[in-house]
Amino acid sequence: MSILIAKADGTSEAFERSKLISSLERAGAKSDIAQNIAQEIEKRLESGTSTHVIYSKAFARLRDFKKAAAARYSLKRAVLEFGPSGFPFESYIGELFKTEGFETRIDQLVRGKCVEHEVDVVITKGEETIYAEAKFHNAAGFKTDLKVVLYVKARIDDIGQGRGLVV
Repeated sequence: MSILIAKADGTSEAFERSKLISSLERAGAKSDIAQNIAQEIEKRLESGTSTHVIYSKAFARLRDFKKAAAARYSLKRAVLEFGPSGFPFESYIGELFKTEGFETRIDQLVRGKCVEHEVDVVITKGEETIYAEAKFHNAAGFKTDLKVVLYVKARIDDIGQGRGLVV
């Protein structure tokens, strides 16, 4: 009999130990530690337990084994705490690129072929320019809809056909 867990988006699904193990390993936990943590959590799991509770328990156990892996495991939650607006997230994205030697500008107007577009982050290094639309969601389980992705693609295409100059 499978144990149903409550996901952040309001749906339920059967608990899969392999998903928990995979997420722990991606954070840097060794396979044996990830399996140990997952097995320990699964033993005490009840139907209806939320993914948030599972995450909290896994994070606490991972912190006991390997603090650096626990920090990576908690990165998604940390990003959610940027606040209600997307501006701090856009600044964070800009800073990440700065550490890699890029120049960044936040919240820029860029001329396309048809219209001017507000671009969240303009990233440049030499002749290379990247236009980034940073979609920030401050709640777990929220996903960007396909029509938003297509809208952003159309904007980038217009910028590519235009001059692409920051206004």
